[in-house]
Amino acid sequence: MDGVPVIVPDRMLGPVRRWALRELKVHPGQVVVVVGCPVAWTLPVLRELVCAAGALLVFEDGARRAREASERIAAGGWSNVAVVAEGLDARELPPRADRVLLDDDRVLGTGDEVERLIGLLGPSGRLAAVCRRPGRPWAGLEDRLPGLRRESFYWGAAHAVWGQVR
Repeated sequence: MDGVPVIVPDRMLGPVRRWALRELKVHPGQVVVVVGCPVAWTLPVLRELVCAAGALLVFEDGARRAREASERIAAGGWSNVAVVAEGLDARELPPRADRVLLDDDRVLGTGDEVERLIGLLGPSGRLAAVCRRPGRPWAGLEDRLPGLRRESFYWGAAHAVWGQVR
């Protein structure tokens, strides 16, 4: 098995997501953009953190996950939470955001999308990413977010990375 890349299954990413959420440091009233629809427990936690005064915009290109998130939003009556089912190509990004959560590390491989997301963040804006693919998918963030930090899980197979715009 030596040299075989390991992709951590979604069901095992709970600790990584919790770490990323903690380091995102979301406050009431903030605007949070999420790429990749978080699992069932993450969405309510984010909604609670932004409160009714904030907003949560989730981009998810997987039809099943987008549908499940939309159903949860409707059931909760969350008027300040929206899901865009086409992914980042939808051009529905807000003019600014206080926080960005990348729950799908595939976007880290596309420099244009990462630039667009970091461009949303104003001074003191924070970005956190859940990385579950082998290698260093966050490497493109290091130049844009000085002081980027990382916490490894599962013997280096998964990582939470985070940084702040300066």
